[in-house]
Amino acid sequence: MAKASEAVIQCPFCKKQNVKALHVPSYVTHRIEHISNRRSVVNFRVPESWEIISECPDCKKTQKEIQDNLDGKSCLSHEERIKKLQARGLPTKVEF
Repeated sequence: MAKASEAVIQCPFCKKQNVKALHVPSYVTHRIEHISNRRSVVNFRVPESWEIISECPDCKKTQKEIQDNLDGKSCLSHEERIKKLQARGLPTKVEF
């Protein structure tokens, strides 16, 4: 397994370099599979990962909010989603 290193990354919300994160680069590992009384070694790549250590001191976003943003999870409220849909011109009500 690759060694984790601490890094200072840019906050995705306020765009300042002040959030501490733990970075684990991608690495290749192997797994032994048993099929029909035969062993085989399968190599596969583990993707890189980031774990947020500190919150942003400037915009006061929590570790969970920053981690969710880096992972691609949406943290928008229902009203913000409706506004985005309306701005794109998509219908927000289903009519029968």
